[in-house]
Amino acid sequence: MIRDKYKENFSKILLLFLTGIIVGSLSIIPMLFIQKVIDYLTLGNRIEFIKYIIFYSLVYILVNIFRIALVNFGSKFELNLNRDIRNEIVESILNTKMEQLERAGRSNVFNVIIDDLKSIDDKLIPLVFDLGFSISSFVIGSIIIIKYDYIMLFAMIAISVASTIVIQKILKSSEIASANSQIQRLNVINKFFDIIVGARDIKLFNKEKIFLNEFYKENQTLNKLDKKIINIKNVSQALVSLLFNLIMAILIFIGGMRVSQGNLSVGALIAIILYASMITDPIFNIIENQKEISAFKNSVKRIDDTFKRIEKECVNLIENFNTIEFKDVSLNYGDNHVLTDFNLAINKGDKLKINGRTGSGKSSIAKLITNMYKPTSGNIYVDGKENQTVSLSAVFQENKLFNMSIIENITFKSTVNDKKLNEIIKICRLDEVLEKYSIKNIGFDSSTLSGGEKTRVLLARALYKDCELYIFDEISTGLDEKLFYKIFDDTMKYLEAKTVITIDHKYIDEKYFSKNISI
Repeated sequence: MIRDKYKENFSKILLLFLTGIIVGSLSIIPMLFIQKVIDYLTLGNRIEFIKYIIFYSLVYILVNIFRIALVNFGSKFELNLNRDIRNEIVESILNTKMEQLERAGRSNVFNVIIDDLKSIDDKLIPLVFDLGFSISSFVIGSIIIIKYDYIMLFAMIAISVASTIVIQKILKSSEIASANSQIQRLNVINKFFDIIVGARDIKLFNKEKIFLNEFYKENQTLNKLDKKIINIKNVSQALVSLLFNLIMAILIFIGGMRVSQGNLSVGALIAIILYASMITDPIFNIIENQKEISAFKNSVKRIDDTFKRIEKECVNLIENFNTIEFKDVSLNYGDNHVLTDFNLAINKGDKLKINGRTGSGKSSIAKLITNMYKPTSGNIYVDGKENQTVSLSAVFQENKLFNMSIIENITFKSTVNDKKLNEIIKICRLDEVLEKYSIKNIGFDSSTLSGGEKTRVLLARALYKDCELYIFDEISTGLDEKLFYKIFDDTMKYLEAKTVITIDHKYIDEKYFSKNISI
């Protein structure tokens, strides 16, 4: 997914790489005046000295303006690219097969994406730009220095190459540690998330110490890995500094000998020392960027691998239907056979009650109708056709409310119809709940609502959607018996002309249903 996005924008990325080379080349121009400035200063020629100082300043300013403009362009391009990547990720999640997303673990997918998006945000263009800049600096710097003294150049390159080999070996272990750290950080985030979400249950069952010790253990492992990465980084930085100073010492020694012999001017020696950084800096920059490059590659791979395991779903959505038929449908979860050669016909207008013990597959039948699950074998036909998805509304036990107001959760991004909304609020007995919470957001995971309040809001949201088919899975959850029967009676009257499938452990009078099945 992400790699494909980068391939689509390859021409722009290549352009930024080439501009990095151009900027690197232009950055040499001010340095060409340095030798002249110093030589005229030592000769006492003030006019020429001032002239070259002015040239140096003007060129330096123009080059930096050009560089800032290109960096600004590159930054905006990357911001747009990252925006498109995030849009595509969200689009993929919303169009994926739900059973595969659930199998991959929704919270796990979320944590992988969040962690890895941080590693790729605003990273590619600086790396590409720096690479182009480094290449041009190295090549031009080498050409200029060899004109002065090839021995100095060979000494610099030899030491730089030798140091690169040593540091690369160090960074190899850093790359492994970085990959392990990313995995471990995800473990810590998951454990942290479990503790926050499950704090009530952890305290209820007196498992605080166990969860705390598990978190300490995971966090300590992450801490050790991060310390290892810091140690490697510090050692590599110390080596880079040591080697740079060694190169400078060699240049000053050889250059000083040349100056004392009259073979080199003082200005030329200072220019060579300045040019030396054009050769050493690119090498050391590439070394320093290895960690960023490694983290970037790992993150892109992990996000792409996550979405490779999740197929996109092509949905043929139909608004109306006459019959839904299960024909020899079997459904397995691994070795667990939930349904075997199951047959069922649902006609438009049916009021169906599905009965069965816990784990018998009642909810799975409903989810097969929604197309969230696919049969292991057999077929589901809508008006005699396969691969059809009926537009429906549903309440499932794991449905989510969003951190919006209750009214916003009920209307759920739809146009507000006050008459319809008020009728549904009355059916679901939400008047007091609305008075209590007013226009306040209900919190993430609807944390401010009780179980019964959440059930009623979910039911109201389901009723607000206009469609032909409604599925209710355990809508008695959190409601006392008297309140549930009142709400259910009004709900069935409201949906008198619709098709309704009800799954509930409570006894419900058969008068509401045209069909009753047990599995």
